[in-house]
Amino acid sequence: MKGLIYRELYLTRKTYISALFTYLLITLLLVLINLSISFGNLKDIISAENGESTKNTLFYLSVIIPSAILYLMSAANFELVDKDMTTKWLTFQYTIPVSIKKCALVKILIITVSIIIAFVLSMANMALFCTLYGRSPDRILMGVLTFLMPLTALGAIALVSLTLFFRNSTAAAMAILAAVFAVAYPLMMKLIMASESDLDSISLMPYLNRLADFTCFYPIIAIVTLAIGQLVLTAALDRRDNYRIKEKKEAPTK
Repeated sequence: MKGLIYRELYLTRKTYISALFTYLLITLLLVLINLSISFGNLKDIISAENGESTKNTLFYLSVIIPSAILYLMSAANFELVDKDMTTKWLTFQYTIPVSIKKCALVKILIITVSIIIAFVLSMANMALFCTLYGRSPDRILMGVLTFLMPLTALGAIALVSLTLFFRNSTAAAMAILAAVFAVAYPLMMKLIMASESDLDSISLMPYLNRLADFTCFYPIIAIVTLAIGQLVLTAALDRRDNYRIKEKKEAPTK
């Protein structure tokens, strides 16, 4: 089992390194923007009228955008599954002395560790920008960053499972996008059809406050999602199609 964990980490190392590098690069860029607003050229460009509003928007973006990139690390597994099907690794995996249940557990453990690392770095990122902007930790941001835990777990498990089901990562990603579009479509149509006065009255704050009310439950939901994901991945990996070995038909003897 340790060998499988090492294999998964080794083959997905470039994805993790790229995500961490992108996170650090964007964080550095946002820090420089903050310093420029406070002490540099941007201080003169941003007027006194909208300065506070702009700073408030940048503060939320500075916390959420790098954190979202970190949470995407947990989706690295679905690319590996696609490669495993191309290289026939799943067929070989069926012959090793490790049960399918443990093979699924390895993927769940890596997704779990990725989410925990993303959450810890997200909290550190929030502490950094709270210090730079002179603000205290925001309960709404805590709610959003914690809500990303079960959401990411669900997305990662769905991607891996659908990749195994469709035997194609592109088809799996398209299925996820179709589901997201189906959920978001009513809201998109409401915004498109709304008049200017209606748009001014639309606010996300009530929804974000409601989201923050359940912050303490999101880690529990993430654990339950990962536990169910273990069963789903075990069933997906145990499909006969994944281990189908083409046998040569012998010519009938006369």
